[in-house]
Amino acid sequence: MTRILHVTECFAGGVKRAIEARVGATEEFEHHLLYSGEEDVSSLTPWATVHTMPRNPLSAIAAVRATVKRIRPDVVHAHSSWAGFYARLLKLPAPVVYEPHCFKFDDPSSPTVARWAFHSAERLLAPRTAAFATLSTYEGRLTQSVAPGARSVRLENTPSIESVETPASASRSRHSVVMVGRLAKQKDPEFFLRTVREVRRLDSRLHAVWVGDGDAHYRRMLEEEDIEVTGWLSGDEVRERLVDAVYVHTAAYEGLPLSILDAAAADAPITARGILSLTDLPIHLESTPETLAESACLLSHPGERQNAALRGNERIRRTYNMEKLGESLSQLYRQAQ
Repeated sequence: MTRILHVTECFAGGVKRAIEARVGATEEFEHHLLYSGEEDVSSLTPWATVHTMPRNPLSAIAAVRATVKRIRPDVVHAHSSWAGFYARLLKLPAPVVYEPHCFKFDDPSSPTVARWAFHSAERLLAPRTAAFATLSTYEGRLTQSVAPGARSVRLENTPSIESVETPASASRSRHSVVMVGRLAKQKDPEFFLRTVREVRRLDSRLHAVWVGDGDAHYRRMLEEEDIEVTGWLSGDEVRERLVDAVYVHTAAYEGLPLSILDAAAADAPITARGILSLTDLPIHLESTPETLAESACLLSHPGERQNAALRGNERIRRTYNMEKLGESLSQLYRQAQ
């Protein structure tokens, strides 16, 4: 049986849900976990073994090497930038596949020098990467910028909640605007706040909700302007928040967010900030808080704009599912060995 060791230092939020989906999509493999993060490991995920990783970088690198020697995996699957660093700084006795879940050097708010440093680090580590796992056409291009000609497999991601069996009628009003994600700079709560202010000017009946948690500064900022912050919710609770909502995604940069796939699974009309990683998706993209708010208000009402968004959701549900994720992961692991 093929043995996979998943390594992550951010076992929380979307990365946690993504890793659990990868295990669920390839149950024919034996999965092990080495992690640090803010959330508990679910007993529902069929991990063969679970190991905690120290926060100290040098200790984390040593823990990766020790765990690889103990488990003897066929493939090490490193999730996100720091785990990619820990797993590739020194050569391991197992091939490493690297899934960045969005490259840090793509952060538009980072200083130019910092972006250059992150890009240079990725270039230096690329030779120790057996294969890259990418989530979008854009992320594939970024991968080629750090590792021209590298093996790369596009993963067809999957929602973390169950899709609707029979989509609700398009001809109905939606009563809230919702964003799902970590309260962190990447997800840009300030952009969401500016969007909500404009939404309220256009349509005061719409309730604004941020599903998730994180930086206390951002929580206070949103709550002071009467935006509900729910904290982390279960999959069923997230679904309940989405079924009567317009989903508004405001992140400054991404890989391919599960929250958008979850919104499509719940058949919530979707509009998002127009970042390049989302251009593969059949959703409404806007460039400013003002135009994003206008799009959200249009999608909250019955009509052709809403109908078109729900047809886009149907296309997303057909494209992004567990079966296709399993196929792409099997290809990734074959290429790495």
